[in-house]
Amino acid sequence: MKQLYSENRMDLSYTIKRSSGRKKLTITVERDKSVVVHAPLTASEEKIRKIVESKKFWIYEKTSHPQKYRDLPHPPGKELVNGESILYLGQIYKIETDYGSSIEIRFEEKFLIPVTFIKSGKDVLRNWYMERAKDVILPRVSNYAKHLGVGYTSANIVDNRYTWGTCTPKDRLNFNWRLIKAL
Repeated sequence: MKQLYSENRMDLSYTIKRSSGRKKLTITVERDKSVVVHAPLTASEEKIRKIVESKKFWIYEKTSHPQKYRDLPHPPGKELVNGESILYLGQIYKIETDYGSSIEIRFEEKFLIPVTFIKSGKDVLRNWYMERAKDVILPRVSNYAKHLGVGYTSANIVDNRYTWGTCTPKDRLNFNWRLIKAL
């Protein structure tokens, strides 16, 4: 539900998301500067409005932060063309188009990408990175867990946009496939 709070020329628009399992009210400022109030089903509109009002300066401070929430232009995407550079294991490597009969991406101190993949290359390259991440990251997780004397339920490679990795309360580990570019 969309709400508008207005006082002394300070307009504040926020969305209320109610949940039956929630016990506390939280306020989140999203990357697009939108404000979301997560509230229990039992919280009244008046109580929510009062809490938002009490936090209005914090909200304005967060939404007007010059760096954290500024509108950044998206950098141009990589194109899979001869000579383009991409990261792998902390090093920069060149892409070369493979005009042979190969049907998979190969890495031989450079990336050899079959000409048939050039049009759909980003998805194919992401899948290749994800497979390599499974081969490199997951064994390291196992080794570090043994070394540190800790356990985990499962470890997975995922496609997250804003996090490098997460651990759930049930000890499930998730790692961003983009880590393989930097290791």
